Amino acid sequence: MPIEAIKKVAEAEEAAQSKRSDSVSEIREILDNARQEARAHQERARDAAREQVSAMLAEANDRASDHVSDAMAEARHACDIMRNKANDRLEAAADAIVERIVNA
Repeated sequence: MPIEAIKKVAEAEEAAQSKRSDSVSEIREILDNARQEARAHQERARDAAREQVSAMLAEANDRASDHVSDAMAEARHACDIMRNKANDRLEAAADAIVERIVNA
């Protein structure tokens, strides 16, 4: 084999090795960028989910607070009705006691 042919084969092998190395470097860079983008996307999704959960919790707390306020208002009203009935009975009981004492 002539020396020129050997040199051409050696140059071709060097060029192929160089292209392989460049390709491997490029693939590693692409993978690193993809991993970084995936982490960033995951973090954005996680942040969005946290915001959504916070909003849902705030809404649930507001509804629960409204429900508690309504329940408390109903309970106060029921207590007022029972208190008024008790006061009416107390007056009637006091009148009955006074009448018994007077008639005795």
